Amino acid sequence: MSLVKNVLLTYGFSWDPDRQDRDVLDPAAYGRDGGTFLVLEKGDEILGTIAARRLDDDRVELRRMYLHPAFWGEGWGSRLLEALLDWARGAGFDRMELETDPRFDRSIGFYERKGFRRVTAPEGDWDGPLRYFQYLRRSAHA
Repeated sequence: MSLVKNVLLTYGFSWDPDRQDRDVLDPAAYGRDGGTFLVLEKGDEILGTIAARRLDDDRVELRRMYLHPAFWGEGWGSRLLEALLDWARGAGFDRMELETDPRFDRSIGFYERKGFRRVTAPEGDWDGPLRYFQYLRRSAHA
């Protein structure tokens, strides 16, 4: 998927669909496991993606949020996230979690502005992902 590759390369990451990015090649797997994979399209071009992976009956993990850099800062990321949050609430989940690499500084600021809170912080020279969570409120009709 060229969108994912483009975003990863923008941040200086490698693109390895045979290893850590394998799930991008089968987005339907998210639905088979009780999650979802949403795509923002314009014509035949994919501009953005966002997914949720079911962790258990109460929690989902936000995964694969990518937006073409040409559309950063225009509200499309917020729309993608709101669509996923609406889906999660409607599906009865109470909590959404995510992990992100500390180098995704722009993404970290976005998630924090959207109400996600850091639950672990790097210690010392640790360079693993940062964990965030957001509590979801079920809609009245869920």
